Amino acid sequence: LWSAANLNGTGIFCNGADAVQTYDGTTWGALTGSPPSGARYASVYANHAVLAGTAANPNRVYFSDIGVPTTWPVASFIDVLSFDGDIITGLGVAGDGQLTVLKRNSIWAISGTDMQTFSQRQIDADVGCTGFRTITPINGWLYFLSEWGPYRTRAGEVHPLVTPDDLAIQNTFRTSL
Repeated sequence: LWSAANLNGTGIFCNGADAVQTYDGTTWGALTGSPPSGARYASVYANHAVLAGTAANPNRVYFSDIGVPTTWPVASFIDVLSFDGDIITGLGVAGDGQLTVLKRNSIWAISGTDMQTFSQRQIDADVGCTGFRTITPINGWLYFLSEWGPYRTRAGEVHPLVTPDDLAIQNTFRTSL
């Protein structure tokens, strides 16, 4: 399964197995400039191409140079560590101006505009995302599927779309994943 993002008219595609690919409207090929090998997730944040989910560093978020998806500085990354074995399952940007890093059992936010100002914080330590194909931005919110059912997040808030009274629905999600 491929993850895709678009930075300044350049499509960036990754799947965790093949070299990161690019498409500029006419040419398809391997992304140049030493992007991280084996990235599974792609996004764009603060005019940076963003890649994450490599087998070698499953909790690392990599950033390109500002506006340039073909330049990947060696030290341009943030490790999103939860020290519990949880790994990144996807990336997303909602209307709150931050990069949301979703793990299976937790949610993190990265804010700032470049490596000098980027900072991370944990938004939720109990709810996470089952997979990147469930993440979608709608009306300023980032929606995703958790083991507990559908959720949405923005501005440091995480809200279930089913109530605690809907235990039958939650149990259906937990047993089907």
